[in-house]
Amino acid sequence: MRFVNKLFVFAVVLCGVLGVYKIGQAFRGDDRRDVVVVREAPEAPEAPEAPEAPEAPEAPEHPEAVEAHAIAGHAVAAAEAAVDAALASADAAIASSHAASGRYQVRILTTNRAAFLSLRDDHLVAGLSDSLRRAVALEMKREMSKESSGKVGRAIEEAVRSGVSKIMQKEITVPVSEIRDIDYKNNRIVIAYKHGDAPGMINFETIKSDGDRSLLQQFSESDARKFVAAVKARIH
Repeated sequence: MRFVNKLFVFAVVLCGVLGVYKIGQAFRGDDRRDVVVVREAPEAPEAPEAPEAPEAPEAPEHPEAVEAHAIAGHAVAAAEAAVDAALASADAAIASSHAASGRYQVRILTTNRAAFLSLRDDHLVAGLSDSLRRAVALEMKREMSKESSGKVGRAIEEAVRSGVSKIMQKEITVPVSEIRDIDYKNNRIVIAYKHGDAPGMINFETIKSDGDRSLLQQFSESDARKFVAAVKARIH
């Protein structure tokens, strides 16, 4: 009887152990089913930088445009050369005139340095100063450099050749023998001519510039008085 009881107890214990084992297995199975493994996704590799696009080459200038620019440049250069030639010709002509008619006894410049009045041997002479002639030539060059048309450049060149030299070397002369008297009054040189305003007689009073002022008003008092004294010494 004791043996049967022990066997019964052993069976109960064994069943209990088996039950616990199965329950544990069930829990472990549930855990495996419920557990979700999360893995970090690998980082995507960085995209390589796109290479810089090469600069587009400049379009070549049209041959006709190149030719037009060359023609215009040649015309302007030729016109500038004509100005230089005209100025050189004027210098030579004035120098030759001075050599032929003698040296200046006295020569004065206007206060703006644009014109001169001189006593040269037996003539009173008025004309453009060297500095003004140079300034005129330089300004003409600047204006020419603005032109882009070959036709315009050639027109300028022709005008320069035909007229600039005459303008640059132009001098106005009056023989001392035509001067009756000369004085300095009211801030100007006053000249009395023997024959007045006879036809063909050049009168310095009619030469005007600098805001329509007479040439004879444009000298400093000291220069004007020096000039008057020199001319008086020749006519008296």
